[in-house]
Amino acid sequence: MFCEVYMKEKLYRFMYGRYGNDALNICLLILYVLLSLLSRRNSIVSYIGFGLLVFALYRSMSRNIYKRRYENELF
Repeated sequence: MFCEVYMKEKLYRFMYGRYGNDALNICLLILYVLLSLLSRRNSIVSYIGFGLLVFALYRSMSRNIYKRRYENELF
């Protein structure tokens, strides 16, 4: 029990000041899942899907909140 509370607190501290998820990130993750299901070991489609996943993770961990909000507004 103590370990769960400790890890949850560490996660909250790590994510403090970071952007998190928004509609664009959710769309990118859905596209990643669709591309990974459709790729069937096709290297180009797999790389595009992996790039979308990396970009979504980068956006969710970013501390530049104003730029991420602007990207989401454009979306």
